[in-house]
Amino acid sequence: MPHIQLRGIQHSYDDHGKGTPIVFVHGHPFNRTMWKYQVPRFSAEYRLIMPDLRGYGETVAVTPKTMLDEMALDILHLLEALQIDRAIFCGLSMGGQIVLDFYRLFPDKVKALVIADSDARGETSESYRQRLQKADSILETGMKKHTDDTIHQYIAAASSANRPMYTHLYEMMTSTRPEGAAAAHRGRAERRDHLPLLPSIRVGSRHRLAHIPRIGQLRQLDSTW
Repeated sequence: MPHIQLRGIQHSYDDHGKGTPIVFVHGHPFNRTMWKYQVPRFSAEYRLIMPDLRGYGETVAVTPKTMLDEMALDILHLLEALQIDRAIFCGLSMGGQIVLDFYRLFPDKVKALVIADSDARGETSESYRQRLQKADSILETGMKKHTDDTIHQYIAAASSANRPMYTHLYEMMTSTRPEGAAAAHRGRAERRDHLPLLPSIRVGSRHRLAHIPRIGQLRQLDSTW
């Protein structure tokens, strides 16, 4: 697992395979290992770049608030350091929102988009309030309690009996730093409404992916994740 210093932060990422790059952007409150199930399927044909977002996994960043476009800018700097000019982008939930910010800022860097279980809308006044409350709660009670209270929202009931899958999800969530999770919630509370962007998205059609296997059968119940 490589490390690289970017924008004053040491970033951790995985780099597998060769070919057209795919950048996998994880959701909250996970880390890059959520994508490990994709490596056997795609690394023979594609180069897979899987970063830990700032404040998650092994990329440590302590700030009161992390905006999604800051995470998008981190990804741009990582790709430049790896001498990758354009890539396919795949994001789950918060990762999908980051991918939309990346496209808004750097559309010429995007070959194709895969956005799973995400939401292009901005927050409502109520969901804005809920997200800030969730940030405060995480800091007060910690990620273990947050995980115990909410893990059922992140995995289908039928998949909960799959112990390796459930254990991996539980470990990702409980190992996330409360400060990083809370900072991301505060940033997401102020995220842009990307609905006006959607009709204008233009990406190349020559790179068509096969069906992506289910990523631990994660599911989104609402936009307050």
